[in-house]
Amino acid sequence: MCFQCKHVFSLKIEKSLHERHAESAEAKVATEVKLVDARTMMDDAIKRITEANSKMHAAESIFQRS
Repeated sequence: MCFQCKHVFSLKIEKSLHERHAESAEAKVATEVKLVDARTMMDDAIKRITEANSKMHAAESIFQRS
């Protein structure tokens, strides 16, 4: 393989690696955003469950007094 061919091949590999690194970084950011969204949804669900349990206990307490 001639020097120029090796140089072109090397540049293509370097470009490909750079593109893969950029894609990987973008995927990481997207995943982190989704993880934050999922945690927010879970926190909201836990808050709603806690509120529902509190209301249920209050209703049971009123029912038992009757």
